[in-house]
Amino acid sequence: MLSFTVRRSGRLLWKHNNNIKWLSQKHSVEVWPSLPLPSTARFLTTTRLAWNGFNDNTRGNMDSTAEISDSKSNSTSSSSSTSTTTNTIDLEGSSEPVSTKEENSCLLPPSSRRLFDRVVEALPEIYEDALLETGGNVAHYIPELKRVDPHKFGISVCSTVGETFSLGDSEDHFTIQSCVKPMLYNLAMNLAGDVVHNHIGHEPSGAAFNAFILTESGKPHNPMINAGAIMSSALVVKHSKADDSFIELRDFIENAIKGISSTRFDPSIYNSEQKTASRNRSLTYFMQERDTLLKELQIADVLRLYFQACSLTIDTKGLAALGAMYASGGLAPFTGEELFSASDARKTLSLMFMCGMYDYSGRFGYEMGIPAKSGISGAVYMSIPGEFGIGIWSPPVCEHGNSLRAIHVMKALVNKFPEIHTFGMYRTRERCLRLHV
Repeated sequence: MLSFTVRRSGRLLWKHNNNIKWLSQKHSVEVWPSLPLPSTARFLTTTRLAWNGFNDNTRGNMDSTAEISDSKSNSTSSSSSTSTTTNTIDLEGSSEPVSTKEENSCLLPPSSRRLFDRVVEALPEIYEDALLETGGNVAHYIPELKRVDPHKFGISVCSTVGETFSLGDSEDHFTIQSCVKPMLYNLAMNLAGDVVHNHIGHEPSGAAFNAFILTESGKPHNPMINAGAIMSSALVVKHSKADDSFIELRDFIENAIKGISSTRFDPSIYNSEQKTASRNRSLTYFMQERDTLLKELQIADVLRLYFQACSLTIDTKGLAALGAMYASGGLAPFTGEELFSASDARKTLSLMFMCGMYDYSGRFGYEMGIPAKSGISGAVYMSIPGEFGIGIWSPPVCEHGNSLRAIHVMKALVNKFPEIHTFGMYRTRERCLRLHV
């Protein structure tokens, strides 16, 4: 049996005396707890705790890494002996004993703990269950994507104030693909304002993400499909004051995930995108026939930005940070920088809810009830408004282009925590029942 205690300045933060289910050794976990709330430190897969938390006066820079010290306590029986390991981490050098009374007072009931903490506590078991999901195929229409290891699987959670928790291959970079579309839309909104919706609609298309279909007024249905994202790219090219609109977009994304992750650019993905772009080129000329904006611009410039945007790489921490940014109404989770207005965040979340999971969006909204955006690379990020973002990467995708393991994880989380669903009615129902008493 494993006993685990975490202290800060002699105060017991959290203690666990039950059996702990350890993940396989290859999986890593990083915890950024918000002190002095109960820690989620029991979900370690090595004997090292990476604690990059918050102290009382400064944000995110404690950078304390503590080794777990093991000590054996003797326990014998007539037939066998059982060894108990006690692991104590003291972040500030205090070794003051803590009374049983204080220990018990720190064990908060689930209903009074933050949703973030409860989700983090549940994720390791859900992660292990999702590993059993072996369906789907790695996307193959972009040659470089075929080379990705289909067994890769990472999950990260990021709160609206920059706390992160990660499992699995969370630091592996992968191509962002369609997960960049909300950011293209938000940058276009920042640059052009509501003029954006003179060129892009607000409706689910009910068709594949690369379908040749426009609204009756000749617009792409929404900014979450290829046609809409190409139009967002056109608006950025048209209204950008920067020398390079791609650098402006990348800086925009970097500011969103600063302090948590970073992006890279993958030229091999970009070249693959260019070589297999016949459909996207045709789609752009198809829209040009109906839209004056595209007649004013060089199609090559618009598509260059779109392909460059899709060729950025990121990790699950970065995806989770993007979800947390939308959850906080447009604020970067680690720095607090305002990247766009709360009004624009609301518009984007609404579009992600209706259109973010390709032509599976309706069912995803019905079952999970969470604003989300997926990419053909197996990346998905979700936003739980006011709470946190979740980033998941697992390359095998379903026939709609969504990661099967990501869908498995979200179904499990919503089943366990119905309040995650936008219409979960968890607190509303409790309040209404009290009014009837």
